[in-house]
Amino acid sequence: MKMTLALSPGMMLMVMVVALLLSSPCSFHGVEGFECNGTRPEPRLRKFASKEVDEFLDVWVPRLKDRELASIFNVTLANALDTTFEHVDGRDDTFVITGDIKAMWIRDSTFQVRPYARYFLRRNARTPLSDALCGLVRRQARSVLLDQYANAFNFDGKGPGGPHQGDRRRPKMTKHLYEGKYELDTLVSFLHLSNEYYGATEDRECFDEGWLKAIEAVLQTVQVQQRSTGDEGVSPAYQFWRSEGDLSYNGTGNPGRRTRMAKSGFRPSDDPCQHPFHVPSNMWLQKELRDLNGTLAHLGRGKTLAALAVELAIQVAEGLKHALVPSPLNASETILAYEVDGYGSRVIMDDANAPSLLSLPYLESVPSAAGDEEVFLRTKKVVLSKDTNPYYFEGSSGLRGVGSPHVGYGMIWPLGVIYDLFGPEKSDEGILAGLDVLKRSAAGTNCMHESFWKEDPSVFTRQWFAWANSAFAELIVFLLRTRPHLLLPKPFLDAWTKTAGGEGGAARQKKHR
Repeated sequence: MKMTLALSPGMMLMVMVVALLLSSPCSFHGVEGFECNGTRPEPRLRKFASKEVDEFLDVWVPRLKDRELASIFNVTLANALDTTFEHVDGRDDTFVITGDIKAMWIRDSTFQVRPYARYFLRRNARTPLSDALCGLVRRQARSVLLDQYANAFNFDGKGPGGPHQGDRRRPKMTKHLYEGKYELDTLVSFLHLSNEYYGATEDRECFDEGWLKAIEAVLQTVQVQQRSTGDEGVSPAYQFWRSEGDLSYNGTGNPGRRTRMAKSGFRPSDDPCQHPFHVPSNMWLQKELRDLNGTLAHLGRGKTLAALAVELAIQVAEGLKHALVPSPLNASETILAYEVDGYGSRVIMDDANAPSLLSLPYLESVPSAAGDEEVFLRTKKVVLSKDTNPYYFEGSSGLRGVGSPHVGYGMIWPLGVIYDLFGPEKSDEGILAGLDVLKRSAAGTNCMHESFWKEDPSVFTRQWFAWANSAFAELIVFLLRTRPHLLLPKPFLDAWTKTAGGEGGAARQKKHR
């Protein structure tokens, strides 16, 4: 007897999503047998140990009010150290893999270590952790010098190179590159880690001649990418072709008119840009260029580069006027577009991956001029609405957040939920609701994932995604510093206030700006 099973449209979509995730090559696989599930690896299996991080966890995890939140925090804060510091050679070289892919994305590695740079480094005090982060700064600098238009790198050029060696691009692929997508945020991420590290440590010795050459290469690339498509002519600096992810217009992407912003071929999600000016990346760029000027001034080196950084920051800020567009909620009000082309076309949306519109407060990239905060809040209202952002999703049980076209429709990314909670306008109730979504998204693993299905968080992609783990952990430390009453019972509030959670880099990083 033949039986048929009748499924509702919703159930059919659920089945399709599960089938897609289980068949995806980027889902549920790990390195050397590691799975982010429940607890930290045994001490003998951890890649790198930080006395500062371990002591912080020992003291404060038992004191958190919410035991489920505490369990997730205990795993996620150390996850990058435990599992992704693949190679550490003193302060000369640190290779940080992204998690379940044994390659280093400059952007991901920056965000993976950002909590340590912000909260666990000390001024004029070398530690194994500070040495390792110096090694990452130097590794990123060498990677930029290898190829300013690549996003992900192999440990060296001796192996097969990975699955993307067949990509056609200008400049050509090499075995040093795991992937060769030009993403403006890759270069900004290098600037960000450099600025963060120096701001926390004032470690002048870390910034060698190789680093200065990489800074020069970044600034030159920004200048090249400020050109219009027409100005590039028949020999553009960057082109990319791949069967499922070509850049249009003969590998250069859709045309862009000169705005003084810098173009980007791909988004932080590694997906192609629809229009060449990725607005969040440019907002972050102008902020990091100004900070770079301060870093170079305090280093007493690169005066010409420092002056160029300020000049470019001013130009990019002027170009960002093209990002101001009418709101779909009220045409008389302006918001920030996600991408523009300088001709009047724009994309109104947001993607969970930083830099995003939602992450601008986290990146301290909301300008301070009169009216800018109001523009951002109006933008955020558009981003957090399923009527105006096609990648904002809400489930029937209260799960909600921004996703990404990088994975299936209806998949919420923890990164999007996390970056929302850094907003200074968030109420205590809003933060607690967001933390509840994040706890549920862990689905009993005590880890953040790339994305989860809006109706069932046990359906998720990438069990081991170190960037999201670090972002969650950084959020908890941030809330401990800004709203400790949400996380700590009353008896421990005084103890936290006295220690201020430690006097790490975040408390001092702006003193040299």
